[in-house]
Amino acid sequence: MASAIENFATDTGAPPLSLHELVVKPARPIAWRGPYLAGDTTLTDPWDNPLVYELRADAPGGYRLSSRGPDGVAGTDDDVIFKR
Repeated sequence: MASAIENFATDTGAPPLSLHELVVKPARPIAWRGPYLAGDTTLTDPWDNPLVYELRADAPGGYRLSSRGPDGVAGTDDDVIFKR
């Protein structure tokens, strides 16, 4: 998922506003060369929970991608978080 986000950012000059933009071309005018994920790729974690994607206000061009982990509860020790 992080590779798809990075490829989108390389092509368009900024990370996507949502994970949906990795699959479907946004209406706004950008140099989109996707789809950046295969059509059968889900936007869920291995435990079938939705991935959480947020742009970071504290880091221009940065983002946070997270999973609630196996327990499905946000904010617990098993959460999986990737920041750029």
